Amino acid sequence: MATRFYLPSTGAADVSPDYSTGWELTSGAARRKCVTTKISSAMTDFGVAETSGSGDYDVLIAQYVSAPISGAGTLSGTFYGLVRALESDAAGELASQITIKVVSNDGATVRGTPLALDAGGGGDEWPITTALSKWQPRAAWLDNPVAITSVDYQDGDRIVIEIGYRAHNWSATSYTGTERFGDASASDLTDEDQSADNNPWCEFSATLSFQAGGQEFTRAVNDTGSTSESTVRGATLGRKVGWQ
Repeated sequence: MATRFYLPSTGAADVSPDYSTGWELTSGAARRKCVTTKISSAMTDFGVAETSGSGDYDVLIAQYVSAPISGAGTLSGTFYGLVRALESDAAGELASQITIKVVSNDGATVRGTPLALDAGGGGDEWPITTALSKWQPRAAWLDNPVAITSVDYQDGDRIVIEIGYRAHNWSATSYTGTERFGDASASDLTDEDQSADNNPWCEFSATLSFQAGGQEFTRAVNDTGSTSESTVRGATLGRKVGWQ
């Protein structure tokens, strides 16, 4: 069964892995612990302004770090998720960007990168209205999970998920991308056409177990900062082939 992570707005990560080197801007990023059991953190907007007009500029909004994995194995299969997002102005031309890596228990050693940053056109442009946008997996069409590169992990290793956006403008004006994190809703986001303020999440098709003593344990899915904009739209984690 799949393993679903929630993306709380609060809760410090146990360790502080270096941000992936592909991000051009990380100074405004939040670092949190992702959990498999909700902690009822408030739904909160995390906004970061891009500072370059050079085009194809990658901005990190949040890094999520898991509890230690229990046992050794291989992370493989697919990845998918939903989060709400918007851009401050249509001229910003912001689209989703994401990377995943597996690190050692202390966060200092990278075992591998199941999903690298998208070096291409990215996915659908984020909205500036209250309707839902789409944030889909790279190299996959809408509504499909994306295949990840297999990475071997050791007992006690952690999964790191870094979420942000790619700016596709050449303007000297600084535009802000905002994503909404938290897990206080009774329901999770279900698709990119949903307007309800439900929980963002991300999910691996593999079943993962986590060491006791933290907030996370094995969860099989078989059931149902800074602040900028006050309303954001749902988005799927990842990228769509052919930015538009």
